[in-house]
Amino acid sequence: MKKKILKKIGETKTFCHSCQKNHYVSLIQKENNVIAKILCSNGDKEIIVSNDAEIFKQMRQKVEYEENFTPPENHKFFLNQLYITDACNCSCPICYVAHDKKETFFMSVEEAVLRAKAAKQRKAKNVMLIGGEPTVHPKLIEIIKELRQLKMKIFVFTNGLELGKNKNLAVQLKKAGVYTIGLQFDSLDRATLKKMRGTDYLDLKLKAIKNIQEANLRFGLICTVASYNENEIDGLIKWALNLHSLPNFFAFQVLAETGRFPENAKEEITREKIIRKVISSKCLPGAKIDNFWPIPFYQPLGLFAHPDCVANLLVIRKNNKLIFFDDIINLSGLFKDMRNTKLKYFSKFAVPFMIYLFLKNTKLKNWTKIFNYLLTFQNPGKKNNQMVVGAGGYVSKDFEDNQRISRCGGAILTEKGSISLCRYFNRGCRISC
Repeated sequence: MKKKILKKIGETKTFCHSCQKNHYVSLIQKENNVIAKILCSNGDKEIIVSNDAEIFKQMRQKVEYEENFTPPENHKFFLNQLYITDACNCSCPICYVAHDKKETFFMSVEEAVLRAKAAKQRKAKNVMLIGGEPTVHPKLIEIIKELRQLKMKIFVFTNGLELGKNKNLAVQLKKAGVYTIGLQFDSLDRATLKKMRGTDYLDLKLKAIKNIQEANLRFGLICTVASYNENEIDGLIKWALNLHSLPNFFAFQVLAETGRFPENAKEEITREKIIRKVISSKCLPGAKIDNFWPIPFYQPLGLFAHPDCVANLLVIRKNNKLIFFDDIINLSGLFKDMRNTKLKYFSKFAVPFMIYLFLKNTKLKNWTKIFNYLLTFQNPGKKNNQMVVGAGGYVSKDFEDNQRISRCGGAILTEKGSISLCRYFNRGCRISC
């Protein structure tokens, strides 16, 4: 019998929910799996971190990942989520919120502003309003207007039902100052939607997209990937690419083991499995692993995101053809230059120097294209022709990688300050948010 070859990939620490202590972890490759080997007095564990070692290692290599790097204390979070209500107009079988209380919670306008101000002290530039369902908050528009007074970009993450029912809501959100709508969109199959969301809301969600586009609101789609819909990734991307105006992003998020989720729904869904499905899809001909990139390391802007977290592919639609962003810019050279810059944390030259690095790694004939893509990504106008396809997931309770959490780019804004998204969901902080 052929012996399985084990190869060490790296080391880290993890918080153990069994004994409430931190343990050293060895990350090893066993065939094509990445395994976290955890030694615990309550019993050793081997957790599958990834079922595709090739992609897992390549994402780390692209940012020249350093295990011992520690971000500055109170570093900036790029995604700042504000949980303004646990009320919802759905009761989905799959949801990161386990809400069974009879009484609902609506955050006051004053509390929302207070938490946003605290986040701004940590250099936060945006606030993402979540729930529950934020559009059922009776003072949502007032909250948005007050947060805009702080000169922060406002995102609203929603299931889209109210936006589908009420055409004027999209217009109101636009006038109030919303920058982007993040719309939950898991499937085009009605039977699958009933499994994941309890009811078939497809028509309302399609109506919501129409209303959002007519209001000229920037928007993106968020798909929770479970065993029920993993084979729809190809069809979902194809459908999105045929919209008159593309979503700015289509984020495919691994089902999180928090809140409500059926035990059989995850079944080895990983970020790498999602990437494999994207590059093997017929809707993105020519797509390769090389087209996916993690968040770059760039100290001047406080970009310290962990390479195991999310990976993105940027596709551009031009004259009925699809172009990948790394076809017009040398992303490998850009990532290396961003990592090796000598500028200090939050240097006033961070943005202009980054633009210089973009141009340095772009052929002169493509400079106009780069400027155009960067500008339209922020302000797409009435017809957007570029879309980020993202694949990612939270850390699991079984392997709560301390390095990932310390470098986390996303936070929940709580009364005690900003808390890493993964730590918040895994340690049950929702009770004291």
